[in-house]
Amino acid sequence: MRIHIILFCLLLTLSVQVAGQRPGSYNDTSIYQVYGKQLASMLSVRGLDPEEIREVLKIYEQNKISSDGNLATLLSKLYPADRKIGILFYFFNNDTLRTVFFEPGIIKEKRYIPIKREKLLQLSADFNHVLGLYASADNRMPVKRGVIIKPPPASKGLTYNGLVKTVTELLLPKSFDSSYKHLLIIPAVNIGTLPFHLLTPYSDGTLLIDKCSFTVIPSLVDMLGLRVKVLKASTRWHGDISKPFNENNDLRAFDSTFFTLENPLFVSNPAYPVNTDFIFPNLPGAKKEIDNAIPFAKKYRIFEGTNAIKDSIMKYLGEADMAYFA
Repeated sequence: MRIHIILFCLLLTLSVQVAGQRPGSYNDTSIYQVYGKQLASMLSVRGLDPEEIREVLKIYEQNKISSDGNLATLLSKLYPADRKIGILFYFFNNDTLRTVFFEPGIIKEKRYIPIKREKLLQLSADFNHVLGLYASADNRMPVKRGVIIKPPPASKGLTYNGLVKTVTELLLPKSFDSSYKHLLIIPAVNIGTLPFHLLTPYSDGTLLIDKCSFTVIPSLVDMLGLRVKVLKASTRWHGDISKPFNENNDLRAFDSTFFTLENPLFVSNPAYPVNTDFIFPNLPGAKKEIDNAIPFAKKYRIFEGTNAIKDSIMKYLGEADMAYFA
């Protein structure tokens, strides 16, 4: 199994409309209804059947997220207010990118940015070009024998500094500063694959990652479901979002909780057959990735290279609490 992640980006001039200047066709309540439909479509792409999609969407529907205010209140029940956590929620529809920046319990900033989907997707080509990722991928990605893959063209006048500046202004709110220690990102379109760590939101020109960590969360449902599951497992919280946390115990107890992998199955850089239609190159970086994960495991089983065969993996897959493929 090989996963090749390609970063997406864009280079373009954007006009930004702040809160109070949104397009007339936008209604904040209807946005969350449309988001629910987009979410169902995304879950279908993930491979869930209709019944599984209905079960997942119950989390969204039961919490009655119908406005930014509802979401802000819900965030205050999931995250502590004194840890300088910022939450960025992106929504794209009708050639408009909507960005809402929250702190738990507070709506800090809201923007509406007119932009075509194609312009957002052009981000991928532009960052791949300036970072040299197309050239790096030539000897790392599976390629069909006899086929030459040409990358898409870059935007005219593309420079690294210009691209970073443009994307920083597009993605990060003006109210974001060095006081924030962690950023939760709920993306739209290709935004979740953009290199946030390279953005430069600070007046001294330093990178985002130098002062703030971040987590990309696929959707609101993933954020709610996973956060509730973690809190229930690591604190004395009862799991009912409609009731408040015990401020002195539940949320703060999470700060001192540590996690280990009990019994993972690691699959590292498997050797692929040489008589197929595709050429699968060796990926030594995959072995390094697994080597860095092993210290977090109490006990584990690992299959590497020519030992990573289907029968062995299937035999032990059911005994593992997690399967990690690199």
